[in-house]
Amino acid sequence: MPRTAFPLLLLAVGMAAAAPPLPGPDSPVWIAPQYGIPDEAAGSCALQLRGGQLVVHTPGRPEPGGFRLTREVEGDFEVRVRVAALDAPPRRPGPSGGELVTAAGLIVGGQGRFVNLRRYRQYHRLEDGTYQDGLDDPVWFDQFNPAGSEGRRLAEAPDGPVHLRVVRRDGAASVSWSVDGRAWAEPRPVDKVKLPDRVTIALFVDPGTDQVCEARFDRYTLTLPPAK
Repeated sequence: MPRTAFPLLLLAVGMAAAAPPLPGPDSPVWIAPQYGIPDEAAGSCALQLRGGQLVVHTPGRPEPGGFRLTREVEGDFEVRVRVAALDAPPRRPGPSGGELVTAAGLIVGGQGRFVNLRRYRQYHRLEDGTYQDGLDDPVWFDQFNPAGSEGRRLAEAPDGPVHLRVVRRDGAASVSWSVDGRAWAEPRPVDKVKLPDRVTIALFVDPGTDQVCEARFDRYTLTLPPAK
């Protein structure tokens, strides 16, 4: 064998065995590891990673419960996300009717017991069937159980992004929100519903009527306590 043949053979074998390059940071393969597994409804959305953000385009129809990307956890946890942007609703309903509302945030729970922490934007319907001119734009917190629900307005949403947080420590859950992700509002206890030990954590977008709605998320973290 010529003196140069053996090194060339090793080089060829090394090239053949080399692993393919990792997908880029905006590849869709990173959506599930970073944000959760899209449910069947969210599978009909256009999901993209763009500049480090998850961009969700809904398909132009309402969906009961919204379009969700989910993870399951057991025991204590802390989940945070920034709703970087959320389209306002249209000024009139589509063919399917519905409310002039869009919402995006976190749903946590299971077995018919859950909490919903979200930014929502709504034109409220008036008694004469018309809609108010001003856009209602709060940070909102709901607690649901089989016996009913309770909702609270936590604050007026800021002009820009809003950070959302749901925490459970030693079995006690609470919610909070922030403008910058550093200074958080006083936590509100989850006191009307007992969450099951194993919960589904869902990032969601919910358009109330026939519209293509875009929402953008980033800074999503799910923290679990160290294993004992």
